[in-house]
Amino acid sequence: MASSSAPQIAYAQMDQQSSEYSPFEAGIVVPVFQNGDDPIDAINHMMSFLTSVVASRYPATN
Repeated sequence: MASSSAPQIAYAQMDQQSSEYSPFEAGIVVPVFQNGDDPIDAINHMMSFLTSVVASRYPATN
């Protein structure tokens, strides 16, 4: 009776240094406010955009 063995997989060593990591590579966007900008107005614009995205993705059922 022949014995079977699981295939052996060789994994490459992944060396990641924190100094090479950039949040922009991960697609993270951080809003930066300048002097005179109204953060409440910016939040209102973001909420309006998100509301329109959700409304287009999940239309009303009634």
